[in-house]
Amino acid sequence: MINIKNNLEYNLLRQRILGGAITGIWKKDTFFIGESSYPVMNYNYITANFTNFEKFAFPGYVPPINYHLSGYGLSYNKALSAFLGESTERYSFSVLYQNIKHNIIYSDYQNLQKKYSNCYIVPLNYINIY
Repeated sequence: MINIKNNLEYNLLRQRILGGAITGIWKKDTFFIGESSYPVMNYNYITANFTNFEKFAFPGYVPPINYHLSGYGLSYNKALSAFLGESTERYSFSVLYQNIKHNIIYSDYQNLQKKYSNCYIVPLNYINIY
C-alpha cells in the first residue's frame, strides 16, 4: 500500500532538504510568503527565484534568465506543497541533460536504421522538436 505524506511536518522537511545557503535551489536561499484577500478569497502563496539556472543550461554563457517559482493554496501547507513541487520540477529539468547526455545518440536516420535494425527508428520528421 502506498502511503502519501502531505502534512506540514513532511513539507518542512522537504523544504530543508531543497534549501541551504550553498546547495539550495532558491536564489540566495530566500522566498517570499504572503496572503491575499482582495478581490479573491484568502489564500497563501510562496514565491522565489530559481538559482543560477543558466549555469546548468548554458555552460560558459550567462544569458539573463530568471525563473520564478510559486505555489499557492487555501492553507499554508497546500501553498508549500505546490511551491516545493514546482521547485523540484524546475530543478529536475535543469539537471536533466547532465544525467542523460551519455544516452544521447547523434546520427542521421540512415545510420540509425543500419546500426539498430531490430529497433523501431522513427523518421526524424515525425518528431516535433520545439
